[in-house]
Amino acid sequence: MPTTTFASLPPDIVDRILTLLPNFRALSAALRASKSLIYNVFLNHPLSITHAIAYNLIGPALPQALRIIQIKHWLDEDGYHGFSNAAPEDEIIQACPLTRLIGEKLEEYADVASGLEDLFSLRFKNRLSKTSLLTPQEALRFHRALYRTWACTVINAEVTDEDVTDDEEEDEDQDDDDDDPVDPLTRCRVKIIYALLNDLSTTEIREVYDLVLFLNLVARWVMCEQQVQHVAVTEPNIIWYAFSQGIPSDLTSFNAGIWDGPRNIDSALSQIWTERKVRSDRYLDTRSKAILEEVEGENAACERCGFVGGLELWGPTNLILWLRNTNVQELSSGIFLPGLLSNNRDITDWIKNSLIFGRDDNGNSTFDFEELMNGLVDIGNEREGAGRWSRDRWYCNDCVGELFRRFFWRWILLHKTKRGETIHDDCWYGYNCRTMTHRLEHARKLNHLCIPTRGEGAGV
Repeated sequence: MPTTTFASLPPDIVDRILTLLPNFRALSAALRASKSLIYNVFLNHPLSITHAIAYNLIGPALPQALRIIQIKHWLDEDGYHGFSNAAPEDEIIQACPLTRLIGEKLEEYADVASGLEDLFSLRFKNRLSKTSLLTPQEALRFHRALYRTWACTVINAEVTDEDVTDDEEEDEDQDDDDDDPVDPLTRCRVKIIYALLNDLSTTEIREVYDLVLFLNLVARWVMCEQQVQHVAVTEPNIIWYAFSQGIPSDLTSFNAGIWDGPRNIDSALSQIWTERKVRSDRYLDTRSKAILEEVEGENAACERCGFVGGLELWGPTNLILWLRNTNVQELSSGIFLPGLLSNNRDITDWIKNSLIFGRDDNGNSTFDFEELMNGLVDIGNEREGAGRWSRDRWYCNDCVGELFRRFFWRWILLHKTKRGETIHDDCWYGYNCRTMTHRLEHARKLNHLCIPTRGEGAGV
């Protein structure tokens, strides 16, 4: 029986193989591997092959992803006035040729969307899996809403003062007597976002609203971790990179400032809901409900106290989200430190510099939360008996907080010892020492990570 080689395959079979490639990087590698057969087949069917690969990469939300690129193009070319030339979603695939640069953009979008979907699923769908468990229909709603929201944030970032029309200027003059006048640039951005969203059904708008709430949550996690008031995360890719990779200590690369994107989107949504006579307050607590059909583990209970926490239980897959929800900066507060330790600047500076804001030479965070949690569990079992705490169990907010309140200060002492830091003699008054709160020299001279042997709380 003759051996069939790839070079002997009929062109239609090669064409079919190319349409099954997962991304454009694979297509580029294939074209380089065979500049005769594969390249010639591609030249004969470039549109069908590239569109098939784009669909493999993005999925059924491809029109929404392509529209982001088209909106960027029109705004770059003609500003606000060019937006009216953008094709509607149902015509976008034919109107947007897939060049190499567009392929690279789609691959970036797909990576970001996949990461955010995994995070959304972990937080709102099923806390047991770090990989998304959204159904195909739920995933479509999520991606469709993500790309539509992304397009809105592009408008918010790309539309500048030069795009402001005379109409917006006149509207501002009429608003001069208002308590909260809207500046012309904001009015212009809201106007374009409104035009983008108003074509959607009310159900699809609810999906966008839930997606905006989710992105706001992730942005707050980033802000809390970095101890900044605002980070200008104008597009979902920046939010995702900041969350997954950590913002460098130099925030200038992330354009520190106020992110007013959600506010502008909210303004457009409010206008649409008013026109459609839909009570917007009905959707104030609808995060994830428009996207998800079912939530798994809603009635799950804490394995320590029995409290029914559902998705608010924390364990092996999502403990880092508990810390972000709680606000990582509170590790140096009186919430998790006993006595007066939160007023000991030597201790709080160590927590901030060595843990929360610790950075390597490349500016990346060195805070190992998993190491911290494992250490707390070990200390808890050592002091209360084996098996009282487990890194494989699920705990409610109160129980995780108790673990930190009781053992975090002991972990700090142990960690400082392991790092080879000098541990001074214990202060008689331990973590209740008042002198350490106003005399930094005393705070540094003695160890206050200890139980008081004199004064209030002695021997406890």
